[in-house]
Amino acid sequence: GVWETVTQIPLHTEEFTRQLSGNLRGTLRRCDGEYWNLAFPWNTDAPFPLPGLFCLARVRKIAGRSYCIFTFDRRERPVL
Repeated sequence: GVWETVTQIPLHTEEFTRQLSGNLRGTLRRCDGEYWNLAFPWNTDAPFPLPGLFCLARVRKIAGRSYCIFTFDRRERPVL
């Protein structure tokens, strides 16, 4: 899939929505078949996105910039 810019919170689960109430600038989304990914710009000076899912985050580079990436299934369940 292709990374697309997120302009609104793409999660409907109340817990995730509450955690993502901050700035989404630079956040990306990509669909991969049955799964989709959210990529948040990695900034050590900012609060961690989705702190409840800290252990499931992968830090990767996209177009030369570091992102915290989370994977979800179609029911918005986090995937390892």
